[in-house]
Amino acid sequence: MRFGSMLVAVCVSLTGPAGVPAFLSSAAYADAQSDAITSTMSSAIAAVNNATYPDAAAKAVAMQAAISNTTASLIGTYGAAALSAIVTAAVNSGAPASSVAAGTFSGAVTAGVSAQTAASTVVTASVSAGASASTATSAVIAQASVSGASSTTVAAGLAQAAVTISAANPAAATAVATTVANEGSSGMGTTFSSTVLSSGGSTQLASTATAPASVTGSTATGTGTTTDTTTTTTTQNLSTTCSTPTCT
Repeated sequence: MRFGSMLVAVCVSLTGPAGVPAFLSSAAYADAQSDAITSTMSSAIAAVNNATYPDAAAKAVAMQAAISNTTASLIGTYGAAALSAIVTAAVNSGAPASSVAAGTFSGAVTAGVSAQTAASTVVTASVSAGASASTATSAVIAQASVSGASSTTVAAGLAQAAVTISAANPAAATAVATTVANEGSSGMGTTFSSTVLSSGGSTQLASTATAPASVTGSTATGTGTTTDTTTTTTTQNLSTTCSTPTCT
């Protein structure tokens, strides 16, 4: 009986929350995981930087692919909860913000993370690590379109990211919303707006994503910025090379 009691005591001491071994839920394990993620991602990015490519475009493709593959592998090892640390490691390793956002989003979705969670986590972590909010958002929107992810699902994720970011960086949150308005496909602005409100965000942030998309072009008086609500006369004075709402 005494042996049984000792065995129970040992088992309890070796388990953490929900039966997870204590050493796996410890701060030391978290640090070791973070170090492993940083090391793996840094090596993948360094390999691309040290290779030779015919041009910058080819290198950008290789960089995004390396980040995507590494992200999927790391999530397979550490789980979806590691995505934020993966994004941070990629940004801190000096990879272009657009490659990081597109690559980590792609890799996360490949590994089974929902597009909504991936979009939210990638943009939030990118901004937290110092990347441009508009660049990260733009890259996620573009990659989601290529991968066939639901645009409204991605919009909901971006809205959640904007609400989270707005607590410490309102300007960056506004940049996320503005990018959705300018580059998002049909319906994304509406979904973004409703999700911001349901997530406790401000009406101002919500309305930014449904504002008319802005475009820049040459007017009769020079180069200026106009919007979809610009009068017909002004629109007709735009350069003939500016044929879409997103041209620059």
